[in-house]
Parts: sequence; structure tokens; C-alpha cells
Amino acid sequence: NEIYFCHDGGLNKYDENTESWEELSNGLPITQFYKMAISTTTPPTLIGGSQDNGGFIKRSNGTWGNTNGGDAMWQLLDPTNSKIGYTEYWGGRAVYRTTDNFNNLTDLHANIPGEPQGQWVTPFNLNPQNPKTFIIGYNDVFISPDRGNTFFPISNNLTGAEDKDFRNVDMSPVDTNIIMASYSNLLFYTYNYGKTWNKSTLATSFEISSIEFHPQDSNRLWVTRSGLGTFKVQESIDKGKTWKNLTSNFVNTPALIIRFDQASNSLFVGTDIGLFYSDADKINWQYYGNGLPNTSVTDIELHQATRKMYISTYGRGFYSIDLPSCAPAVMTVQSKLNTKSFAYADSIKICLGDEVILKSHIDNLQGSYHWRGPRNFDTIITNTNLLNLGAFKSISKTGNYSLEFVSEKLCTRIDSIYIKVNALPSTQIISDFPELDCSHNQVTLSNSSLNSSNQYQWSMNGKSISDSSNITISNAATYVLKITNSATSCSSTDTISINQVLPPEISYTSQNVECYGEKTGSIDLKIKGGTQPYSLVYSNPILLNGFNNLPAGEYIIIITDSKNCNWRDTIRIKENTQLKAQFPVKDAAVSDGSITSIIQGGVPPYKYEWSKNGITISNEPDLKDLESGFYKLIITDSLNCFKSFDSIEVKQVTSVSENKLTDFIIYPNPTKDYLTISSISHSHLNVDIEICNISGSNYFFKKKIKNAEFEKINLSFLNSGTYILKIKSGHKVFEHKIEIVH
Repeated sequence: NEIYFCHDGGLNKYDENTESWEELSNGLPITQFYKMAISTTTPPTLIGGSQDNGGFIKRSNGTWGNTNGGDAMWQLLDPTNSKIGYTEYWGGRAVYRTTDNFNNLTDLHANIPGEPQGQWVTPFNLNPQNPKTFIIGYNDVFISPDRGNTFFPISNNLTGAEDKDFRNVDMSPVDTNIIMASYSNLLFYTYNYGKTWNKSTLATSFEISSIEFHPQDSNRLWVTRSGLGTFKVQESIDKGKTWKNLTSNFVNTPALIIRFDQASNSLFVGTDIGLFYSDADKINWQYYGNGLPNTSVTDIELHQATRKMYISTYGRGFYSIDLPSCAPAVMTVQSKLNTKSFAYADSIKICLGDEVILKSHIDNLQGSYHWRGPRNFDTIITNTNLLNLGAFKSISKTGNYSLEFVSEKLCTRIDSIYIKVNALPSTQIISDFPELDCSHNQVTLSNSSLNSSNQYQWSMNGKSISDSSNITISNAATYVLKITNSATSCSSTDTISINQVLPPEISYTSQNVECYGEKTGSIDLKIKGGTQPYSLVYSNPILLNGFNNLPAGEYIIIITDSKNCNWRDTIRIKENTQLKAQFPVKDAAVSDGSITSIIQGGVPPYKYEWSKNGITISNEPDLKDLESGFYKLIITDSLNCFKSFDSIEVKQVTSVSENKLTDFIIYPNPTKDYLTISSISHSHLNVDIEICNISGSNYFFKKKIKNAEFEKINLSFLNSGTYILKIKSGHKVFEHKIEIVH
């Protein structure tokens, strides 16, 4: 029977039985403030414009009251007189002034030419050097020199349309001729009190949510950007012409309001989720303070007399916190790991052997830097913010490293970083055999210890080859194992070189035997490779006596090194063929015998030495016109190899007419194609003609001829050389040597 309602005013309960409402908001700090202002008095007066609940005032005596009803928006208090203040109704349709601490209000809107309507929260401000001057922004900028009694425009349709209204309008505290107004991502600016206007278009389409001038440098100002993206805070050092992005490590949430505190050189930015700050010159955004809910911070006011900051929130009321007591507002420790850049972190994990450098985030700051750390580490460095810790060689150096900075004006700031030192994974390559050789054409490499958290990476000559814990390799090379512990990201490496041990190898030259049957061969043997000592085995024991004076033949040599790797080869020593001869003999009747020499083997040309009874009779290949008897021939080839043929007999015959070659005429001899045979005796009418090689082992031509008085034979099919012509007639055989020359 109870219904609960949440709304802009808080929380209510409706009872259906009694048909009555009960408010449940008492005591809940849930007011939705758009803007706020504070006075310069101590304690300050606070005013705030809220959604649906009008405006609130907390006077310096601690009492609360209201400024105006409905929706109250932008708020101002005169810095010279806290009783004078300004508030408004949404859209700037009613702009109120009070001169008696909001007991009475005067609506100024009718004094503005055209009675325009502006943004939901219409911006207005006071001249920082003359608070009687009131400035307000609609789609044009209007100035009142008399606290709103009269207004005049200082622009003409500046945004280009009545519904394009300014979200911010502000005046430089250094040079009040400089006025800035923003609409969307456009910044309009004048340097001459509105005589001429220029425009800057800022990156991205997100709206410019606030403007803040530097209190002493007219060139420098900052803006914030609403929406999500890469631009949250931007800075200009040329009066708004160009802009630098200061977002850096800012959280990705809309930035709503920015204020600069010169005493601490700090920028404070209100966002949808809280308040952040950074040194203005060394950007490093951090959450400011403790105890603030995750709420939207809509406005920031600084009370310098008490060094307090006051903020308004949309849904959690007002909050206050102490400002930094001095500059710098904060000192943050940065760390640099090995060759990386300096980075912000509350803690870092490193590996044994890593090099670490610490420093404060602000350089060139004069003062004392007191560093402390584990193992009684304690050092003070003056005017230098860098601390080189070098390589961490012990896990015991794990711990908290703190910096206490004291400036020349005795401003003390403290920060620390926790460094966790992790051990390296154990890396030692083990090889199941130290090298590749004839007995080990593959080698397995592995790590000395295994860990399920380890990741393995093998490389050969700089190229990745495997991610297994062990590998089998067959190539000689340098192998590197990198092991990374997945839990700590620490890694270590080991290297091993696997060599290829080649088996022994023989190179040799050999000298052949020139003359058949002699022992003039030799072998020149050279051994390389393998692992000494060597053992040699020969197929022919003659080699045990040396490698010279060898006969022709095959010699098998086997070399085995100390690793039982061997080499085997067969060396052949050749020799020229044996000198051989055939001697067709024609026996002699008187002095008409002849000997024909047919020589084979050796290396032609040949030399001939014929002798009889010890007396040299001829150096020609053949002998003719011989008497019967015994003849001797010594044949010498071109290598001076020789052989003697003794007792070549020419017999004595009683009748020679039967086989005298003079019964036939043979011509031409030598010949290259045709050979003519002519019989000069009519007793040889039917004959057999045969042609064979010198040894008589092969016949190339056979033919029976009738009426052999004349016969022409085509011998062009024969190769060049010496052949035997045989003519058979009855029981008689006539032989004659013929030469074929092509």
C-alpha cells in the first residue's frame, strides 16, 4: 500500500490507505547544484543554484536561506561586498541582483536589449578589476557598467543564430579588454573589449564546458571539454589562438569545470565522477582528496584566505576540502625501467638484473630530495630529482621506495613506489651429445629444469624455430633458448654452440705404371678432418711397406678416427697394355722370304730393331728378301717400354711358285675405298678372298670369285688400320698386309 517516488526534490512516500504523502529527504545531502559562488570574507558566504529547488545561501554566520525559487542556475558574489550577489532562472529569462544578502531581489532581464533567452545555464561574470561591470552571454555578449541597471551589446549576432547561445563568458583578470565566450567547440575572443572578435575551432565537436584564465599571465588560459574522447583539458599560451592537449592520463569522462590555484601551481578539474588535479606545468592527473562520493562536480571555488576549496555537485550538495598548502601541490614518483620512458605507477614489477631510475615528476625544482628504501637504503640529494638505483641483483631489494621532498620555501611533499623484484627463470641448455658426428646426426637440446609457468622460445642464428621445451636439431649452429615466466614476465636466456665434427677424409694423387708389369706406380695420400688419432687398414699388404714402387691394381684404404668415424676409398693404379706381336712369315726359297710385324699394346708409335745373329739389320716394321734363318725383333713404344721377340723363323722351301704373291697384283695399297686384285696366272681362276684383322680373330669380308683375272673390291666400310688379305686358291693360301687410310 506504499509507493516511493524519487525526483529532483528528493524522496517521498505515498500511503494509499490514508491518501497522504510523507517526505523522506530530511538529512539527505542530495541537492542538484548547477553553479555556486563564495565570498572573499572569512568565513565565506556560499550560494548555489539548484534544480527545481531554487537557490540556496549559507551565510557567514552559518544560517541557511534561499536566493530565488524554481530552477536557479549561475551564481555570483561581489568580491568587494558579499551582500551584493547575482542569481538567475533557467535560460537567463530572469537575472536577479541583490544588495542585501538575498533578502530582496531585482530582476535585471528587462534591462537587456531584446530580452533574450540563453542556455539552460546562462553564463555571466564580473569584471575582475571592477566588479560594478557585469557581463552576460546569450547569442551575443552584453555589458553592464552599473551592476545591471543598463546593458549594451559588444557583439552583433556573434554565434550566427539566436538559438546558438554561449555556455561560458569570461574576462581576463590581467587585461580586461580580453573577453572569451564559448559555444559548442567554438571559442570566440576579443582583445579590445568587443570592437573586433575572432574565433578558434577546437579539436573534436565536444562542447567547451569551462574557461579559466591565468591570474597573472594574460596569454595563458585553460578550457575543459565535455563528452568522451581524447580531449579533456586544453591549454593556450597565445590568448586562445592555438591549443595544446593536456589530457595525458586523464580519466575518460566528461570534464565540466576547471580552476587554477597559483599558490600550489595546480589545476583542479571537476568531472562526472569526482575531482582531479595536476601540477599545471608537469601534467599527471590524480584524484584529489578523500571522502567525496562518485558524483558530478559542477563548479569549483577557491577561498584563498583560508586555503579552502568549495565544490558544488549535481546530487550530493556542497563539499569543501583544504587546498595544497604550498607548491608543488603534489610530488609524484616516476619510474624508468631499463630503456623505457619514465612512467607513473604506485608499484612496479621488475626482474633480477633490471635497471631502475626513479625521479619526481617535476624537473628543475630546487630543494632537498630524501630517498629511502629496503635494506637501510637512505640518501639525500640536493636540487636533483633523479635517483639511479642501477641493476637490481637481489630479490631482497623488494620493498617500498619513498621520496620526501622539501622545497626552498619548506614545502614538504611525500610519495612512494613499491618495487617487486622477481627471480629469473632457471635457464641452462642440456645437450644429450656435445656435437654432431658420424654416429650422432641429431642432437636433442633441453632445459635443465621444467616449470609449467614457463614459456620457451628457441632460435637459431637469430631466427625463431620452436616454442617447445626441447628440440632435436641436425644442423651445426648457435642455439639460443629464451625462457619467460608467464606469471612474472621475467625471462632469461642461455646459448649453446653445436659443432659438426666431420669424418676423416682422404685426398690423394696417384702415379700409374707406364710399362706393363713394372712396379713404378705410387700414391700420395693426405688425410684431413675427423678426430685424431687415425687407424688405417689396407686391402693390399704391399702398402704396409709404403706407397711407392707399386704394381698396377686396386688398393682399398679405410681410415677410422678416434670417434669410430671412417672413410673408405678405392684407388686404382693403371698400366698400359702389354706389348704383343704377330709375325706372318713367308718362307724363303732363296732370298725371297719376308716377315710382317703386327704390333699391339703399349703406346704407339713404335720403334723397331731387327737383328740376325746379333747383328742389327733393319729398323723397319717388316722384313723382306730374306734368307731362311732366325730373326729377332725389339719393339720400343713411345714411353720407352720395350719387348723382345726372339727366334722368328723363316723356313727354307724347295718350290715357291705355289704361293708367291707375285701370282697377283694388288693395288692401290694403302687405299681408302677400292682395292683391285688382278691374277697374272691363269691357274687361279676360282679363288676365295677374305679380309681379317691383324690377329685373324675377326673377318670383315669374304667372297668367292670365279674367273679371278680381275676383281675390284669396295672396302670403304672398313675403319682406318692394318688388315690381312687372304687369297685361297685350291690348297694354296696367299696372304698380304693392306692399309686402309681415310
